[in-house]
Amino acid sequence: PLDGTAVTYYIESEYDAYDYNWFILTSSTTFSAANLYASIAKELGIPVIGGNSSGGASSIGVILPFGGSAVIISTNNVLSTRVFNEDTQSYEYLSIEYGIEVDYNLTNLLDDDEIIEAIETILNEGTE
Repeated sequence: PLDGTAVTYYIESEYDAYDYNWFILTSSTTFSAANLYASIAKELGIPVIGGNSSGGASSIGVILPFGGSAVIISTNNVLSTRVFNEDTQSYEYLSIEYGIEVDYNLTNLLDDDEIIEAIETILNEGTE
C-alpha cells in the first residue's frame, strides 16, 4: 500500500462444488479471517446474512528475536476485493478493513425462524 503495489491471487480446484444454496451468517464478532471469508463469499455471489462484520484485514507479522520473546505486529498487507471499474477500464482494490455489509440484516442471530425467513426471502427474490 505504501507504493501502490497490488498482488492478486487466484485459487482454483479440480473438485466440483456442491450444488447447495449456501448462506453465510455474520455478526459484529466476525472479524479478521472470518471477515475475509465473508468477503470471498459475497464476491462469489453467496448471500451474507446477519449483522455487518467488524472488519480486520491486515495480516499479522511475527518477529521472534533471540531470548524467547515474540513480537506480533500488523503488517501493511491489506486484504481487499478487486473490482473492475467500467469508467477507467481498470481494477480497483477495495479494502475490507472496515467490515462486510450484509445482504439481509437480522435482528436476532439466534432466532431460527428469522434465519429461515431471511433465507426464504432471498431464495424467492431469485425466482421473481
